[in-house]
Amino acid sequence: MRKLYSKRRQWMIAVLVTTRLLTSFSAIADTQPTASTQDSANDPCSSGPCRDPATIDLFPGTSSELRFNVPRGPYTTSEGHIVIMPGERLVFRFEPQGDVLGMPKFVRAERLADEPVPDMSGPAFDKLDKTDANDVGIAQQMANLKTNGTAKDQLKNEPAGTLILTYGPISGATGMTLTIEHNLPQTLKLAAFAMTPVSGNFQLNYTSTCSVLPLLLDVETWRQPLGGIILEKFEYQSGDQKSVVCS
Repeated sequence: MRKLYSKRRQWMIAVLVTTRLLTSFSAIADTQPTASTQDSANDPCSSGPCRDPATIDLFPGTSSELRFNVPRGPYTTSEGHIVIMPGERLVFRFEPQGDVLGMPKFVRAERLADEPVPDMSGPAFDKLDKTDANDVGIAQQMANLKTNGTAKDQLKNEPAGTLILTYGPISGATGMTLTIEHNLPQTLKLAAFAMTPVSGNFQLNYTSTCSVLPLLLDVETWRQPLGGIILEKFEYQSGDQKSVVCS
């Protein structure tokens, strides 16, 4: 389960002004997403692919419902940060030069379908809390492995240097999950920041993550609804390449 810590940066503020929280947990507004009216000279999408505007509605019909607009915007910033929104599966590529990964290059985006509530009736789940987002998230990923295969299976047809990110709500619990998988030659480290709803707006908080071994699936979970996740500082883990380090 990931922890959130308050932290601010100028580039974070620039990202947040493009993402407006429409409602609190209990109040839902009837606001539709609108395309950007910026001229091409100031358009952040003029130099690369962008996501379409959308309204995201998490956990509808519950006391934790969260609805917000995502305007048209890039998947990566000019500094090489990745921005991923709930319901997205994004594929990126690195072209490492020695031990330097460089900036991630966007390859494609896939819209995720809603996942069914995982079956937790078997003996393997006897010791899990079936109402806890972390435990339900584990059950969901176990079900996904049976359906979609392992990280090695999903990356077998991808070129070297591929990074796949999948982010969305946990079915059957009020929480979020981010899965990270890659086929880089060494263990990957990164930093993450979560858009946390606070008093009708978003606050950007640093959130702990774990290093990701090649061809293995890393699952990060949170026990609350969140907006987007921003990822940065992609680098190889120094020292032991077979250990998972969380920070």
